[in-house]
Amino acid sequence: MPHRLMILLFSLIALPWYWSFLPLGWAMIPVAGLPMWAFVAMAGSFGVSVHTAMVFMKPWEIEDDDSRAEKESS
Repeated sequence: MPHRLMILLFSLIALPWYWSFLPLGWAMIPVAGLPMWAFVAMAGSFGVSVHTAMVFMKPWEIEDDDSRAEKESS
């Protein structure tokens, strides 16, 4: 899945705008000592952070091209 789409998906989950469309009781169900809306927002934020870290751990395409060019010129 493209990176921008994953960031958008996790960001939509992390922002609790959609809880107003659900029954009121759902948002306040306790999960790990927090209301469900807060737990879901934190989980979405964690997802964005982990995905971003994984993207930055891989070599970028431009880095691969530069290293190949340096090896070929040597």
